[in-house]
Amino acid sequence: MRKKVLQVVVLGMVVLLMGSLAPLYAAEQPYAGTTLRLMQQSEASQETWNKAAQLVADEMGIELITTWYGWADSLNKQIMDINVGSTEWDIVTSNTPELAMFVGKGTYAAIEDFINSDIADPDWDVDDFYPLAIEPARYQGKIWAMAPDLSIAAGLFYRKDLFNHPEEKKAFKEKYGYELSVPTDEVEYRDVAEFFTRRSGEKLAGEVLDNNFYGTAISGRAGGFAFHDFAIYAATSAGSMIEFDSDRSIHAMEYLRSLGPFMPAEANVMSSGEVVAAFADSRIAMWREFVHFPPVTLADAEKSPKIQGKWAMAPQLTTSINRPNATHACLQVLAIWGLSKNKEAAFKLWERVNSKEMHKWMALNYGFISSRRSVLNDPEVQAKYPWMKDLADILARPLFLTHEPKIPEFQQFKDIIGEAVNMALVSDRPVREIFGEAQEEIDKILSDYDDAMLVEALDTEDIYPIR
Repeated sequence: MRKKVLQVVVLGMVVLLMGSLAPLYAAEQPYAGTTLRLMQQSEASQETWNKAAQLVADEMGIELITTWYGWADSLNKQIMDINVGSTEWDIVTSNTPELAMFVGKGTYAAIEDFINSDIADPDWDVDDFYPLAIEPARYQGKIWAMAPDLSIAAGLFYRKDLFNHPEEKKAFKEKYGYELSVPTDEVEYRDVAEFFTRRSGEKLAGEVLDNNFYGTAISGRAGGFAFHDFAIYAATSAGSMIEFDSDRSIHAMEYLRSLGPFMPAEANVMSSGEVVAAFADSRIAMWREFVHFPPVTLADAEKSPKIQGKWAMAPQLTTSINRPNATHACLQVLAIWGLSKNKEAAFKLWERVNSKEMHKWMALNYGFISSRRSVLNDPEVQAKYPWMKDLADILARPLFLTHEPKIPEFQQFKDIIGEAVNMALVSDRPVREIFGEAQEEIDKILSDYDDAMLVEALDTEDIYPIR
């Protein structure tokens, strides 16, 4: 009898204790029971962010439903849904040029308003983010979204074992009259590309090649690939995507053409992934690329066994002190859907996934290239991924950044330039002629913009002193 009474007393105490803690749990999970819908684009960095979002959603008692789209399908879906006033989404993946298309329609809620509100975590520390992950998403005076990872062209990828090989260093000095080192300007880049281009049967680093080896490469496939790779070269040469037929833009293309003999014959149809694969297969000495996906592939011993411990990253080229480490940004950002019925819950999940703790978790577990300084410079992260120290060192310098014009017609704009660049790569026609024809098409797109609109849409250059 006494045992039963004791059991009843203990059970009663547990029930009482649980009852007293219920308000506390409710306070810790104010969004429990909420369903959030996330639109993601199918890329590795977004897949990692989604894994973190699922963990956070479970922690918050939120049901998270993710739908995956390719870039074009994602864009078309957002256009269709905003036109019909859909409240289906809560968080969406976008790209900075699309801000002009969507902001005026109320598609996105400005992330800046949430960060500065009373619901924001005071310890979240927005200043920990690199400015180039945020500032390109500024439009009409507000920051609308943010890039959680550094999807920027900050890297010159190169084979450090070849650059440091004694025989190669000696041969380079004899041929060019200066020391072999990682290129810092266009002249050095061309010299190094020429020097490392070898034919099957010739020697490279003391070994006879059984395949051709190339000094550099480009993803020159018509459209987005050619557009983005040319944008890197144009940033260095002060070329303009708006004044596409300017002397400096033409110089950038003619310089790129001059590198043709030092590239694989198929460079004009290669994608970015194919260039990464060629580098991983030990067929290329160096190339210039966005950093958001090559390092993870190159550091994977199973995917890239031939170059383990043999590669590194360096800053982009500098041709003018006014354009240091010039590069181009292609920012993929996460925004709060403007018509969401759960904006506060969506922001709190977005905020938590982009916290220092979760960014470090993503970095350590998946090689996520965090846009937070503290994570990219974290000793534990750098110990696991040494190439992140290379990137942190690059970002410790002033960076001249060009980014894409915020115009609704950006996709059309990109296709025009991408087709022109590819044409210049595959034909012998004068670059000025090809670019002049493309400029006529660009001018048609811009003809409906008055001066004020152009200033806002085409403010595409910044220097970020990110120390």
